[in-house]
Amino acid sequence: MSATGRAALVLSHVSKSFASPAGRAPTLALRDVSLSVPQGGFTTLLGPSGCGKTTLLRLADGLLTPDAGSVEVFGAPPRPGPDIGFVFQSYRLLPWASALGNVEFALRSTGLAAPERRARARDWLDRVGMGGFGDAHPGALSGGMRQRVALARALACEPKLLLMDEPFASLDAHSRELMQGELTALWQRTGAAVLFVTHSVDEAITLSDTVVLMSPRPGRVSETLEIDLPRPRRGAAFFGSADYGRMRTHLAEAMREMVMSDPGSEFYGRDR
Repeated sequence: MSATGRAALVLSHVSKSFASPAGRAPTLALRDVSLSVPQGGFTTLLGPSGCGKTTLLRLADGLLTPDAGSVEVFGAPPRPGPDIGFVFQSYRLLPWASALGNVEFALRSTGLAAPERRARARDWLDRVGMGGFGDAHPGALSGGMRQRVALARALACEPKLLLMDEPFASLDAHSRELMQGELTALWQRTGAAVLFVTHSVDEAITLSDTVVLMSPRPGRVSETLEIDLPRPRRGAAFFGSADYGRMRTHLAEAMREMVMSDPGSEFYGRDR
């Protein structure tokens, strides 16, 4: 999908720090970060632990404010609401509610009447392949099924910007690949802008239009790489291609160098 129109999300020279225990200096999580997510585009934040990826998402959804710089979503300061969807790694489903009830709950913020909420929730469960499990509670579902419900919950509000914090990290390899395909199809269908966080080089290349490589402590933009490979991105022909191999090697080596040179990493100072 090609991105069109104005930017969905713009961060300009953003810095963010957090208070530390008494007597210690504040922890600087992000320093002078600038990036743009185009409308309809799929941008991935890739980097090791400690580079502020989750903090950046929280700034984008308006739950945190920057110490310096500015954050704009479609030209205005971000505010939590139905225009911004969030998918977490840990699902965060209501354990006492059914799959259908979880999606309906999110739709309360849209102002839809109860019958419309129920119809839209059923429709989105169908779209993510969970139509036959609307009455099931999260405890009775597998990890992949719970993440499908979480995705339906976020997309049912028809957000213009979808924020995703390592949503597939806890899934097995097969489920992760299937969910990547589902997400790509839903993104292409809805036209939402996506800002996706991952530690996986393979996942970043498979999903993204743009990969923003971040370095740690404090988080900074190290490099921005356009992924101009044709879709769909799957199968031996794709993963065995020279273009894919070149991008993967470049990003993996850059990630490795960051970890090895980060004083806060357990691998710091080891033989490279």
